[in-house]
Amino acid sequence: MKSNKIDEYHQARLKLYLNKTKFKTMDAVIEELVKRHRKGENIAKHVSVIIGEDHDEYMLTLRKLGETSKAIR
Repeated sequence: MKSNKIDEYHQARLKLYLNKTKFKTMDAVIEELVKRHRKGENIAKHVSVIIGEDHDEYMLTLRKLGETSKAIR
């Protein structure tokens, strides 16, 4: 079972993404990210680039929080 810390971490990243983009609502952010995901884009990496976070650090943080997925996308 994933921890709430992982959910909180993702939520914090989405809030940063919202603040760094032209989107005005979280619903608009989610809609954009779903579109990109459907096109096959690596959403986690995209968000990392936009918010200025090193993607490898993101993956390490998730693992420290207990994420065990082999593919984080």
